[in-house]
Amino acid sequence: MVYHRALFHTPFRKTLVLPKRRLIIAGATLGGLLVFNGAAAFWAGMKAEDTLEEQYKMLASLPVFKVKSHSYDRGWFSSTETTELEFNRRLSGPYESMLPDNFKPLLNSTIKFTNHIKHGPFPGLSSLDFRPARALVTTEFAMSDATRKTLKTFFGDKDPITITNRLGFGGGGALNINVPSFDYEEALSGVKMKWKGFDLKLDYASGYKEYKTEANSPGFLLEASSKGSLAFDGVRYVSDIRPGATGIKLGTSELTVGNVQLNWKDSVPYSIKLNELVYLMTRMRVGEFINPSGEFKPSAVSLKNFRYQIVSSEQDEFVNTRGKLDFAEFNYNDQHYGPMRLDVSANHLHGPTLLKLDQAISQIPFEGVDPAVLRKQYIDTIKQTGIPLLTNNPKLVINDFYLKMPSGETTLQGSLGLNGLQQAT
Repeated sequence: MVYHRALFHTPFRKTLVLPKRRLIIAGATLGGLLVFNGAAAFWAGMKAEDTLEEQYKMLASLPVFKVKSHSYDRGWFSSTETTELEFNRRLSGPYESMLPDNFKPLLNSTIKFTNHIKHGPFPGLSSLDFRPARALVTTEFAMSDATRKTLKTFFGDKDPITITNRLGFGGGGALNINVPSFDYEEALSGVKMKWKGFDLKLDYASGYKEYKTEANSPGFLLEASSKGSLAFDGVRYVSDIRPGATGIKLGTSELTVGNVQLNWKDSVPYSIKLNELVYLMTRMRVGEFINPSGEFKPSAVSLKNFRYQIVSSEQDEFVNTRGKLDFAEFNYNDQHYGPMRLDVSANHLHGPTLLKLDQAISQIPFEGVDPAVLRKQYIDTIKQTGIPLLTNNPKLVINDFYLKMPSGETTLQGSLGLNGLQQAT
């Protein structure tokens, strides 16, 4: 009887042991995954902070803002970054009279936003997003009741701006910015605003050494019954930039504008300072040479089918650049110009010198500086740093230039090269 009972119970004991082993293995596996996920999240959080610190430095360098405060609080699985900005009124001042009264209080307020950072390796898991990434950053704007009320007048219940930033494991990422459209009208003053929205997509590599940009602004209309109107449409900017062996940024960039119209019944009370405006839009400090007086007072201006393109390449330590600029029509009061085509190449430019010159010019402060003093600083910097550009056989080629003016037509083609030029000792 003892033998038969042992024989009967042996399979049952095996069935008890096997589930227990499976539970131990499953528990160990789950524990290992949790440890791995925790370690990966901690590592991803450190690396995300490095990437976001680079982005903050870029934001702080923009002339349109001034940084009031900034902080970063890194946790194990998530972090928060808070930044507070103020508008640079020295740049916006000349154009504020053209804005609706309800919009002007925004320029006196601060912009405070918090980046909510979810660490990888699967930062979007809570939203059933299984794409791996170093971190997922969403931006929340803190506003005063007065600011929120003002923005609600324009955007209604929609968020005024949506920003998401997905940080990749390699240090790069993808940034998306969206500003929704709105229609606004003031019955008493007769002011109308129609904003068609804005979208920006930026794919960037580690350290922002390479990046692709696509920005679209379909249109904007401002009508002030007693003053005039301002409108534009079809604004698009695309770029594909990479670093060259000499450190100069190479690639392509293109800006297109479908139409711009400004009709102002009275003279604009502030002069438009082209040197600051050009730098704000292009980061190029050349405005003083385009318009030495720094003033331009429009009353009736229109521009149609504007396009600006730059293509840069590199051969050894020399850079070749080709720029194209054209428009179908430009009207200033009663003067009519266009079409216009400009196609210019600058070849065999010494890359290391270009880099030094760009760095030297970027160090020159321009805000609030007298135009004459600024021009002298530019020229002195070029003399001190840019001489090797002339001693390395550069060549300038005007591939095509055509402009139709009220007085007739102008065409030009030609080239200019320097060979064997040496700096005096």
